[in-house]
Amino acid sequence: MQDANLIGTNLSKAKLMAADLAGSNLRGANFSEADFSKADLSQTNMSETNLGGIELSDANLRHATLIRSRLLQTSLMRANLEGANQTYSFVSLANLEGANLTNAILIGASLESANLSRADLSFANLSGSVRFVLA
Repeated sequence: MQDANLIGTNLSKAKLMAADLAGSNLRGANFSEADFSKADLSQTNMSETNLGGIELSDANLRHATLIRSRLLQTSLMRANLEGANQTYSFVSLANLEGANLTNAILIGASLESANLSRADLSFANLSGSVRFVLA
């Protein structure tokens, strides 16, 4: 399903483990409580998407666009978010333990009470009103 066009789709609670959606347009979709563990979502447009409570552990989101997305209570353990654009995203209460956020863009993102233990934030842009707690 590479380069799929799923704009505005409702796939809440979907089981998409290890799915290959690289380069897809998922803008405005609802994936709440879905399972994307080990999925390839690299270079995917997920702007303004509801990703609340979903499983993204070990997923590849390298260079994904997540502008103004909602990732409340999302599991991103060991996820690759290198170069991902999460400008103005709501990532509160998310688990980013061991995630790769190298060169990620987190301008104005809310990371309140997010678990960032062992996360790599090298060269990440955290400017703006970012609030977070290192667990």
